[in-house]
Amino acid sequence: MHAAARDYVARQVEAFGPFSSVVEIGSRDINGEVRDLFGDARYVGLDLHPGPGVDWHGDASRYRPPEPVECVVCCEVLEHAPAWSTLMQRAFEWLAPRGVLIVTTAGPGRRPHSAIDGGWTLHRGEHYANIDATHLARVLRAAGFPVVTTSSAGRDTRAVAVKG
Repeated sequence: MHAAARDYVARQVEAFGPFSSVVEIGSRDINGEVRDLFGDARYVGLDLHPGPGVDWHGDASRYRPPEPVECVVCCEVLEHAPAWSTLMQRAFEWLAPRGVLIVTTAGPGRRPHSAIDGGWTLHRGEHYANIDATHLARVLRAAGFPVVTTSSAGRDTRAVAVKG
């Protein structure tokens, strides 16, 4: 994860936290992580593949937390997930009332990169599509979030959404 994405998450945690429980979608540490930003929170990292930072591996859309969580964080994942709108719907479902979703993703103009190894070459069958702030906001509102703030910075798209 690049420094600007991590800094965005840190600012949102400072603004909305602290959180006692967090689920991270796409937690495998390929090039940086955010788990340490959440202090002593109960933290579950989800990823398609086992590896560093992963507590549960498989299709994140099939995960069900044992109880609602205060925060869902999803960094640099959506551009790799063809069904990313389903992940955003699940995030809404997992959150407790007033829970917060924090998202960073590749925006328009970002060069394709692999979710498997972080390299610049996509592997056979690997999905990649940049996501703009308007589309992300539309998907988050459709998932049920009444409060959504999206932004673009350079080639990044970011969002914070609060469950009503």
